[in-house]
Amino acid sequence: MLQMVLMSFLLPALAGAGVLALCWLAPPIRRQRWLASSCFGIALGGGLALSYLSEIGGPSFPPPRSEGWIMLAALASMPFALLLGFTDKREFPWVELTGLCTGVVVGLMPVISGTETLPGVPKPLFPDMGIVSHAILALELAFGIIVVIRLAQVRTGATLPTAFAICFTGASACSMASGWISLSVMFGVLGAICGAAMLFARFSGGPSIGRGGAAVAAGLLVFLSTACWYKSSPPPEVTWWVWMLVAGAPLLLLPLENRLVERMPAVGAYWLRVVVVAAPVVWVLVRVAPTIIGETGSGTDEMDEMMKMYQ
Repeated sequence: MLQMVLMSFLLPALAGAGVLALCWLAPPIRRQRWLASSCFGIALGGGLALSYLSEIGGPSFPPPRSEGWIMLAALASMPFALLLGFTDKREFPWVELTGLCTGVVVGLMPVISGTETLPGVPKPLFPDMGIVSHAILALELAFGIIVVIRLAQVRTGATLPTAFAICFTGASACSMASGWISLSVMFGVLGAICGAAMLFARFSGGPSIGRGGAAVAAGLLVFLSTACWYKSSPPPEVTWWVWMLVAGAPLLLLPLENRLVERMPAVGAYWLRVVVVAAPVVWVLVRVAPTIIGETGSGTDEMDEMMKMYQ
């Protein structure tokens, strides 16, 4: 147990926090805008990859089991964040193209990978996903990435890292309630890295998470939430709209970008945004807490669940 906590959670979280500390707190590196604006995404991707490596193993393409897409997403997110760091000064249509292209590529990945369940039938990313499910995932990724990148352009400092720390924590609880413990640990690593970013942002002049960080954070939150919904056998307390509340909570920051909130003291505006994002996640935590502590069960057949996890 202690080794699992050390290798799967603590070391990946410390590695991600170390990347952030190096890029946001070290003056020579902090002056490199493209690196400072992409390091949040690199830290998240690297932390997730290290946690997956400790929990499950190394990557392969195409993955023999569907959870392998998580490792590939983690590895792809690091150069993706670095690439977006060079586009921080570019406006329309770069942001929109980033979201749309990411959604399209992920949605078409079963075709791109060339894996098939039957001749001529591409193997879905996760069990029971159909064409409509892949299309919805693509739209969610595109919309989420575009909105969060736009938010990152106007909202620097600790606000967005705090929001994502809250959401990844809620997702970790939902994953644990659904019985996927290893993914719960990975969500926890991402939440811890976001928490470190929140603290570092307070001592480094309020940097922006940048386009790379915004795209990776939003993309991983949506992608991993989708993975848990389709690949696990969730209890009645963890419904699809519960996942929507957790994954969509950062979007609640959008209506708070108005003159009324801007006129508030900086501390008051920050805590207002935190409370608005935290409210649905706290409600979800209260809802799933009895399942986590064992007061309720999922009511699913154990063999069916095991077979589904290995598809």
